[in-house]
Amino acid sequence: MKVAVTSTDEIGKKAIVVANYSRSGELNPISDFHRPDNPSLELEVWEAAAATSAASPLFKPFYHKAAEQTYFDGAFYNNNPVLVAHRERKLLWPEVARCHPDIFLSVGTGQNAKQIAPEIERHRRSMPPQSYAYVLLTPDYLR
Repeated sequence: MKVAVTSTDEIGKKAIVVANYSRSGELNPISDFHRPDNPSLELEVWEAAAATSAASPLFKPFYHKAAEQTYFDGAFYNNNPVLVAHRERKLLWPEVARCHPDIFLSVGTGQNAKQIAPEIERHRRSMPPQSYAYVLLTPDYLR
């Protein structure tokens, strides 16, 4: 089974795809593809989970000691990574790249933005003015 998660590099400037498979490169990459040549540097499942969910301020960045790489939450660039998965499937199976998939399953923990908008507004109003930008930029953390 091919598995990939999204993450963000240590300085927050690049989206990363961490995968357990190899694939050919792409002409205009929108993210870095991470799969080390040395199997001992690959992330374990729990490490990949920590790398993709290292959402500050809730969790500290994940540091993978063997690879000397720091990872931040994948949502910085790919809050809903379905587009990443769609691009990856086209790169992995170019012979069916133009076909629609039979099923596309996205498992997430998010909430409907319309349903939580009043809660976000309530939180925003209860915070000091200098905090507004933080609340507006990170509504996912309030869910």
